[in-house]
This record gives sequence, structure tokens and C-alpha cells, in this order.
Amino acid sequence: MKPMSLYLFAKASFAVLKDAIGHFSRDDGFAMASHVALSGLLAIFPLLIFIASLAGFFGMVGAADTVSELVFDAWPKTVAAPVVREIENVLTVPRSDLLTFGAVAALWFASNGVEALRTALNRAYRQVEKRSFILLRIQSLALVILGAVILLAYTFLVVLAPLGIEALRGFVPQVETFLLSINIARYTLAGSLLIVGLFMTH
Repeated sequence: MKPMSLYLFAKASFAVLKDAIGHFSRDDGFAMASHVALSGLLAIFPLLIFIASLAGFFGMVGAADTVSELVFDAWPKTVAAPVVREIENVLTVPRSDLLTFGAVAALWFASNGVEALRTALNRAYRQVEKRSFILLRIQSLALVILGAVILLAYTFLVVLAPLGIEALRGFVPQVETFLLSINIARYTLAGSLLIVGLFMTH
């Protein structure tokens, strides 16, 4: 690289870095990051309570515990262990009615995490929100419901379905012939659900 080209590259890089740091500072980047992180963390608990209610409504006993394990699987064990323990204490309460006050309240509070993310993204992209509060909250509630349904479906297809297939093999040994096709179908469907959910969220 020629000295002049190197100088122009360094100058452009410095300008981009200066602009990025300036925008981050003017848009309260650290405050927004803390807001999203804390709101997201606090939204996990009501989300799992709502998933427990949804799982109980569909008769998927134990599915909420499995979802909880999937959510916290990537966390450091020393951090996740006390959180998971408290969540399991909450999820041991039988929940068979979806439209209880607790489930509705959990759904509402879980949607606060989506609203926090919306606020931060609007600030980052310099967008002024002009839509009504009701429309925005309905959208956030729909996203939480969508996420809960996808998590339950993913849990059923990836974690619980193999147990059912194994039990079925004991009664119907002929299912062994179709096992590969069943596994391909369920993994394809599980992956498709995640991709569709991601696109719908965007």
C-alpha cells in the first residue's frame, strides 16, 4: 500500500471511529445497553411463567422446565444455577388455565423486554416513534406469544419427540424403517421455526 493510500485509509478509519464514538456518546449508548440488558433479564422470568401456562394449557407437562434449561444452558453455571433454582420453584406451581391473571400479567411484563429493545433501536437509528402506544404494545405482546410458541415447539421437536419415538419403537418396531426420515423432518421443522420466527421478529 502506497503512503498516500495508507494515509487516506487511516484518515477514513479515524473519521468512522470518531463518528461512531460520538453517536454512541450522544445517544446514551451505555445507558441504552444497560436498559436493554436489565429489561431483557427481568423479562425472562415472566416469559417462562407464561410458557409454563401455555405448556399446561396444551398438556405438555415438564416442557417449561426443559425450555428453562435451554434458555440458561449457555450461561455460566455459577450464575445460572441460583436463577434456574428460583425459576423451577415458580414453575412447580400447577398451571393449566392460560387466561389467569398471573399468566396475563406475565405476558405483559415479558413484553417490556421487547419495548426496551425497540426504544434502544429507535435511538440508535435516530427514529422518532409515531405509532400509537396501543399498536406498539399489541405488537410486543404478539412477539412474546410467537417466541413462547416457537420455544415450546422447538422443545417438543428436539428434546421431547425423541422420548416419544423411543417409546413408540417398543410397541411398533416397524417405525425403525422410518426413523431417519422422522429425524430429518423434525430437525428441519425445528430449524425452520427458528428462522421463520427470526424473520417475523425483524
